[in-house]
Amino acid sequence: MENQRSMKAWKLRARFRLSFKGTDNLACYLLLDPLYPDGPTLSIFYYTVFLKAYMDRLGQQNSQANDSDMLACLKM
Repeated sequence: MENQRSMKAWKLRARFRLSFKGTDNLACYLLLDPLYPDGPTLSIFYYTVFLKAYMDRLGQQNSQANDSDMLACLKM
C-alpha cells in the first residue's frame, strides 16, 4: 500500500472486503474492527467539518510555535 497514490473507499471495499461504519466518537476514528459480524469494518468519523477546523487550528498553532521548546508545544 505504500506505493499507492490514493486510497478510495470502493477500492478498499473491493480488494479487502472492508465495510464502513459512521461514528460520532472521535476516539474511534479510523478504527479497524476485524471481528465485526459483517466482516472487517472501518469506523469513519462523519463530522468532517469539525475535523477540518481542528486540523486548521493545529496547523496555525504549529506555525506559531515552531521555535518553542518541547514543553511549550505540549502545553498548547
